Amino acid sequence: MIRTMLLTLLMLLCSAPCALASELEPVLFVTGVVNKGGLAEAQAEVAQQRKEAAAQLEQALADGDKSVQADAARQMAQATAREDALAQAIANATQQVENFGAILANAIKKELGCARVIQEHELSAFMDRQREWALAKAGTDADPLDGDSMQEPEGEYEVKVTGTLPLSGGQAGPVALVATCIHKKTSAVLASVAASGGGGESLTGLADTFAGQLARFEVCPYLGSVSVTSDLTKTPQSKAEHPVYCNGRDGRYYRENKEHSVINQRWELEKTGRRAASGDVSYTGVEQYDELEEDDCYQCSSGGKGRRTHTKKITKNFTIAGLSEESAGKKGETVNKDSRIRIRFLDSGVYMIKIDAVSKNGSELVDLNEKAAGACDAIDRDPPPEKKARDTHLNGEWGPFRGSPLDKRLADTREEPLNNPDIGETGKRTLRFELSRK
Repeated sequence: MIRTMLLTLLMLLCSAPCALASELEPVLFVTGVVNKGGLAEAQAEVAQQRKEAAAQLEQALADGDKSVQADAARQMAQATAREDALAQAIANATQQVENFGAILANAIKKELGCARVIQEHELSAFMDRQREWALAKAGTDADPLDGDSMQEPEGEYEVKVTGTLPLSGGQAGPVALVATCIHKKTSAVLASVAASGGGGESLTGLADTFAGQLARFEVCPYLGSVSVTSDLTKTPQSKAEHPVYCNGRDGRYYRENKEHSVINQRWELEKTGRRAASGDVSYTGVEQYDELEEDDCYQCSSGGKGRRTHTKKITKNFTIAGLSEESAGKKGETVNKDSRIRIRFLDSGVYMIKIDAVSKNGSELVDLNEKAAGACDAIDRDPPPEKKARDTHLNGEWGPFRGSPLDKRLADTREEPLNNPDIGETGKRTLRFELSRK
């Protein structure tokens, strides 16, 4: 409730719009709450007992019954002592929650250098400064929403510490502490640790574990260069042959298909956020397809049969440059949603890198030469080259690479052959990356 009121006031008093947290400078709000469990009912019960004892004492004083007076006084003292003990237990639990929140905040600041961590008392101090500013501007023409006020980012993550006070035999037991972090937009739980009441766990150690869990989700994103290059040659070919018979003679049908392609691609990407990427791509190549068909018993369109030779050659020259920005968003936004790089950490001390990128439309020049000669259905086609649009994409996941989310730097180089004898494919692909985080 307190946090909600503070954030509401913050929205009213800060400039319009408030400076928002970014992926590169995320904001984490640390809040705390004490879950009293059955203590609230116990407090109410004790308060009622003390009230009844006070009424009994008052009546005994009026009646002059000293025995009843002593008994009522003893009950009041016991109720007051229990009430004080419960109140002290809640105060101690509140202090432990605040203490764990501070330890978590320090651990997060230490592990995640890009993050801004705001605790509840710091937000309260900010609200005091905003209130003073608003009072100082009162009576002038200035508007509290004119952009001159102090700015406070809106938190993307919420770290919540909950302290639970169990009730046993009418007495409060050791405080059990649980800390969770949620991503406010998706409500996804990114980190969670627990200290059982009286367990003696190291809160500092738990806080370090908590910060490490957050690092796994790139709360502070890894930034840097990622390049994927490949040189590929394809020379597949196929042949088919069988005997034929027509016009009183034996003959042969023969078909041959050949391809010769040389493709070079260079993806020079920059990881600019948790998933965002920018950069460039160069994709060039030549693809040539040759077809030969010799048929001693070709079925003519006129109805007869005879020998015919048919050849067809298609050559494609293409050049593609630049990443697509069709899904980049509103004008002025720098995030290119068509290109994404994701790091996926596994539990075994390794990680994977997933890349999805799409190029702009480039140009492809298609040249066709087709001829057929023989008994019938002659063809002689050699039209001007046709220009077409062509794009390309990069989709893949590479790894595993050795490393963990606690590493501030991730770098590696990996070469992989692109050999497929079945289709006459030879070449290699090289992945290089140099990434670091705060």
